[in-house]
Amino acid sequence: MDDTESLARSYAARLLSYEDVEKSAQEMFDIVEQVIHDDKEYEKTKRFILQIVRVMDEIDPDYNYAVAKAYYKKAKDAYGTE
Repeated sequence: MDDTESLARSYAARLLSYEDVEKSAQEMFDIVEQVIHDDKEYEKTKRFILQIVRVMDEIDPDYNYAVAKAYYKKAKDAYGTE
């Protein structure tokens, strides 16, 4: 397991330990927001977030799904056209 995978597992454990869907979604949203305008960093961050999501899904798919829905709502609220 490489360092990135270890870090992704650590982040996934942290997000799961919150037992708070909104807090987990907000943390993921904040990570992406920090790099969204930097193409190179955004691509690396996107891959990292996907690793975190994969680990979370292996451990608790229901929580992962709830976080994904909350994350989507945050993104829609921030960038949606409604």
